[in-house]
Amino acid sequence: FNYCPPNQISESKLVNITNHTFGTICCVWMTSSSEAFRIIPDEREIPAGKTGSFAINFRPENLSQFYAKEMECFAFYKTLCDYRHVDTAAVSPPWCLTVRASGHTFAPGTENFLPKMTFDPKNMVFPATIAGQPSYRTAVARNMGDTPVLFDLSSTSTETFLAKPSHGLLQDSYQVFVFQMLPKEAKVYKHVLKCQLNASDSNPQDLLLSGSGETPAISLGNEGQLFFRPTCLHTTSSSLHSLTNTCRLPVHFQWKLEGVEPGLLRVNPSAGTILPNETQTHEWQFTPQESKRYSLRAALQASLSPLGGVAAGPSPSKVKAVLSVLGQGTCGEIQCQPSTLGCGTVIIGTSQTHTLTLLNPGPC
Repeated sequence: FNYCPPNQISESKLVNITNHTFGTICCVWMTSSSEAFRIIPDEREIPAGKTGSFAINFRPENLSQFYAKEMECFAFYKTLCDYRHVDTAAVSPPWCLTVRASGHTFAPGTENFLPKMTFDPKNMVFPATIAGQPSYRTAVARNMGDTPVLFDLSSTSTETFLAKPSHGLLQDSYQVFVFQMLPKEAKVYKHVLKCQLNASDSNPQDLLLSGSGETPAISLGNEGQLFFRPTCLHTTSSSLHSLTNTCRLPVHFQWKLEGVEPGLLRVNPSAGTILPNETQTHEWQFTPQESKRYSLRAALQASLSPLGGVAAGPSPSKVKAVLSVLGQGTCGEIQCQPSTLGCGTVIIGTSQTHTLTLLNPGPC
């Protein structure tokens, strides 16, 4: 509510409550008839799947004064009105819904109190988060003056950046605010959130909010290719390959060797987590069973692992990268030079020395 003359009732504003359960609920508002803000009706029943409307009236009593209040509504199943009709296992606590209302009685053109309110910090960088899941920051506002300050952050709020409380009356020395960033897609977000003070645009406070939504991003080394030298059948050769997490969140990965003969190709580790901007080196082992060239494909599945634990909400999308693996199985071969060695006549009790060269002409 904006300006309202004392002892008059302002235009009503509606608050709708929707019942998403399968039973009838009762809504009861914790209000008093002596307060400046009144809700009509203060209680009602809402059938399953229906919406109930409540009217909020503002009736101030004093001139040149700010008003603000957080009103609570408790909603519970109608069957819980009498505990004797409900099984103990089916008893559930009520829901608490809150609505903040504010208004003032400073007539247009009247000079109101000069606000002295500061935010700490004024520039907030949100932790990186999965696209579609929230990230939070807190800030403290301090009232450096000796009069209450009416604040309003709702006018420049967006679907991406929200503040709670969005408006109210700062009567104490400080107020803690919680800011939420909810990115819809993977990109960098920046927004200037303006805080209106004492219902006037002459002394705003600007808050710079920034953050990013992320999707899993893995970069495979050597352009996504892995080569093994020619390997003798039933022996094992090893090769190292690196991968880098290029996003700002930990990435959980898992290698999938679909369509590969058992024992032909192995990787260590086969699953794990890569921290932001970390490069890991994985060891691959190749054990050919036939004498031929191998062209294999290993799939890497990656998904984001949010900082601080498991994220709420739907599972984030996965990305897939393919590693091309090339190798060759071959049979070993050894040649002797010379192929025939003649020792001639040797006297008993003496010896002769000849040189024999072993040659490996194969690729392994």
